[in-house]
Parts: sequence; structure tokens; C-alpha cells
Amino acid sequence: MKTLSSMLCLGIILLICSCDKDGIIKTEKASIVGEWKLVAFDTLGKDIDYVDPQDTIVTRFYEDSLIRGTSMGLCINSFGGKYEITDVNGINIPYIISTRALCPQSSYWQFVHGLTKVNRYELNDLLYLYDDKDHTTIILKRENSN
Repeated sequence: MKTLSSMLCLGIILLICSCDKDGIIKTEKASIVGEWKLVAFDTLGKDIDYVDPQDTIVTRFYEDSLIRGTSMGLCINSFGGKYEITDVNGINIPYIISTRALCPQSSYWQFVHGLTKVNRYELNDLLYLYDDKDHTTIILKRENSN
């Protein structure tokens, strides 16, 4: 009986330690769930190309592996697709469907095309999406808490 009590206490301690301040258990997938705003593009070894503040592109990652977003300001478009967390910090976005406004002054098409090329992410204060082929990075900032 003592062993069962000890195991139960250990389980409760592990559960508490794996929760954030609101008691929600965090996982790698849940960490990117939420709304993100495009901040910049970065090609390793070159300068960061910040997005025009009027060129608002917002993306939302959902817990059910859906990704949706809108472009407002310099372009009015919307997009959607699926994503998969492939391993720790691995991500795959096999396709994105989009409305078709051209928006030559916007970063919209560079962003949408870049999403389908990412295979790894890093989450600090910002969300970095990496493409190992040409080292292009998409940098996003969390908009709202989920």
C-alpha cells in the first residue's frame, strides 16, 4: 500500500511540474497553437527583411492541425491548410490554399509560398520557421494568447 501511495504522489508531482501557471499541460504542438503575425523574413547571412507595418498577415495554428490566416492592409487575401508536427521542433505544411488577389506590394505570396517549404521551427519570444534548402526564415510574433 505504501508503494501505491508513493507512486500516486510521484505522479501528482510530475503532473504539476509539467503544467504551466494555468494548469495546462504543455506539449510541443500546443506551443505553436494560437495567432501569429508576420514580422520579417531572414535569409541566413543576410539582413532581416522586416515586413511593412501596413502589410498585416496573421496566421492561426489550431490544435486540430489546421492552419488559417488572413492578409489585411496592402493585400486582402485569406489562406488555409494543414500542418503536422513531425518530431520535436519538426513541422510539415504540405499545402496551402489561398484566395487569388495579386498584391504585388505585399509580402503575402512570399509568405504563403514559404510556409509550404518549412520543415523546422523554433519558439522563443518569436516563432521562427526554417527551410533548410535555402535557409529562409519566416519570423512571427504571437498576437493573442490561445
